[in-house]
Amino acid sequence: MIQVRILLAKARDLQELLLEVPPGTTVQELVGLCPKDHPMVNALAQTQAWGQFGRAITPQTPLFESTEIAALGPLKADPKAARRQRVNAIREQRLKEGNADRWTKNR
Repeated sequence: MIQVRILLAKARDLQELLLEVPPGTTVQELVGLCPKDHPMVNALAQTQAWGQFGRAITPQTPLFESTEIAALGPLKADPKAARRQRVNAIREQRLKEGNADRWTKNR
């Protein structure tokens, strides 16, 4: 048996689950091996993506001893769109105050 650590990061907390699974178990099989009464099981079943050491992995990825994987949820917002909205809000605020836009100098 090998030991695998599953991390589930949410907005305000980090949940962790340690499991002992047979060697060669894949990420997809791992969800079925979780204890049914554990609070993370529903979230793990709905996980859309998995990561290991900051890189995306597929459900067919085999697990090895002391593997640590992260269950990744969907993005709440597109990072580029969110930044664009923040910059535009700052620009509008400065325009209302009569200040020049630092980036474009009101061009």
